[in-house]
Amino acid sequence: MFFKILENVRARPAHQKQTIVFSVAGSITLAIFLFWLVDFRSSLETVTFPERETTESSAGFNAFVADLQEQFSTAGEDIQETFADTAIPQPQASTTAENGVIEAGEEPQDLVE
Repeated sequence: MFFKILENVRARPAHQKQTIVFSVAGSITLAIFLFWLVDFRSSLETVTFPERETTESSAGFNAFVADLQEQFSTAGEDIQETFADTAIPQPQASTTAENGVIEAGEEPQDLVE
């Protein structure tokens, strides 16, 4: 019976052969995937995960992370305190292409005459 079906497929045109072969391959792949999925879900139900214990090394790491979080949370406040009393210096003079240096408080002359 299988050989009879195979001979019927061989007698068809190329585009029909490709469609049939692709459909059969896809069906077999789907069946294997569904079997794996059902088996995988049933194996997950039987697995028990041990509870995580805090060891000395992980406790030290957790303390390190907590310390870093504390330092970064106060960093913004420290920067504001550091620069609160620092005044930003204002420029005393600026230059123009025509006159050279303009003293602080002077009005610049128009460049167009």
